[in-house]
Amino acid sequence: MSVVQQVIGSTVAEWDDAVPLEWKMSETTGPKNDQRTQTVSFDLSKLCAGYEDAFLLTLKDMMIARRNRITLTSIKTEIGQILNLLRKVQTQRADVPRVTHIDHAFLLNLRTIHQDVSINYLWGFRQLYSENRGSPLFAPNLVPEDFPIRTPIKGFSGNKIDSILTKSLSRAVQVDILRRAEDAYESGDIDIGHFAFLHLAFHVYCRPSSYLCLTLADLQIDVDPETQVKTYVLWVVPKKTGVSAKNLKKITYQLDSIVGELLEAQRIQIIKTWGHLVANDDIGKLALFPARRVDSDGRWVESHAQANFGEATIFTLYHDYLYPIRKLHKSISFDFNGLRHTVGTQLAVAGCSAATIAAVLKHATLDTCLRYVDIAFQGLIDALSEAIEPAFDTHFPAFRSKNDPMAPEKAISSIELATGRRELTGECGKTNACEYAPLACYSCPRFTPCFDADHSINLRFAESEISKYEGGGLPFRELANQFKAVKHYIMLVVAAANLYQITLAQRETGHEPTR
Repeated sequence: MSVVQQVIGSTVAEWDDAVPLEWKMSETTGPKNDQRTQTVSFDLSKLCAGYEDAFLLTLKDMMIARRNRITLTSIKTEIGQILNLLRKVQTQRADVPRVTHIDHAFLLNLRTIHQDVSINYLWGFRQLYSENRGSPLFAPNLVPEDFPIRTPIKGFSGNKIDSILTKSLSRAVQVDILRRAEDAYESGDIDIGHFAFLHLAFHVYCRPSSYLCLTLADLQIDVDPETQVKTYVLWVVPKKTGVSAKNLKKITYQLDSIVGELLEAQRIQIIKTWGHLVANDDIGKLALFPARRVDSDGRWVESHAQANFGEATIFTLYHDYLYPIRKLHKSISFDFNGLRHTVGTQLAVAGCSAATIAAVLKHATLDTCLRYVDIAFQGLIDALSEAIEPAFDTHFPAFRSKNDPMAPEKAISSIELATGRRELTGECGKTNACEYAPLACYSCPRFTPCFDADHSINLRFAESEISKYEGGGLPFRELANQFKAVKHYIMLVVAAANLYQITLAQRETGHEPTR
């Protein structure tokens, strides 16, 4: 066995010279005291029946060189798309010599089946040629127009909007998801890891890769020496497409007390379960949401988790945390993109610009964010079916400040029973505030909450009512459930208000707090 290595910046490609079409690429990132290694494996040997070895080796070299421009994960995606496209053409070229390079005959075969090939695969294949025209992988007499492509019937923008509308969740659906999860947590069907993860996902709306990077040390808890009140802050790596985590600084998310307490409980559970696997000085490096599969000796099964303080992969993050939550819902399907589409749409309806939405969701470009604005301001909501439109309209109310002028009869005030403190928390869109204010306001589409108000007053009152009615037994169960729904509506408003305040701070200062 002769091992060959090739270095591309901070990435090392490695393979056995005897089987050169199978290789892996690894890179180590992070500060010296917290190094993380990512390894991705590739295999082109399955194409040997239809393509010459020299062709496949050229493709391999081309994809390794791509690391100078895109991330390992993106390379994995691109190779997967190319493999699928080449396999489809191979099926059409039975009993003919193996392909030595892409020429007009090859593209003619592709053209005969291009309706059955993913639009993204076709565009990616043309892009591969455009960026590597001089490569021996392609015949010298080709031009980009020789590569067949397809355009979506509604256009790429229309398809993107359809995807957003399909995946976005109304506030009523979000509350139902949280309610079912709370019931499952109380009955023991899910554990603190699942429950804390779900609440965090509904609070910060990050990409999956950001959740992977979270460690115990990223949860910061400050205690007021006089009141003993805890303040929770989470440091998050805002992973963006095509950008390595080593080039990004962590930013802060202010957490409400409920999410903060759940994460604090999760941190205690992680230390209890896996703390013995690391040195005391490395406890803070343990993943906040680690991979869950363990051997009989209590160690992680996945080599990536073993090498990176329990850090999960994208696959294990979905399998271990998202899917158990989704199983609680027979008719509701949601994922990380759906949650991000939800808050993007909410912010657009609240009046935020594409640039502001991009700042909140950490988008590298404004493309997707412009689609949110299109939905909110170009009448596209009217194109929704009658079944979807009512839910979409209740996605999120616009924001206002408690310092803005407001008619007294429309003011929604909340009173803290323990101290008698009064807080202006929002404005009623009707002529006068109704008798059910303020708790019923959070699920009402006419309610305009103040983003800078202390909504925890109402949150604490809802929690006290839940405790009171749950203590009353079966006769009071329905009242307890009603206050649980109120609590979840308030939590969604608090989370979105926090995001809104972050965007305002960014616009005023031009940057965000990092470390």
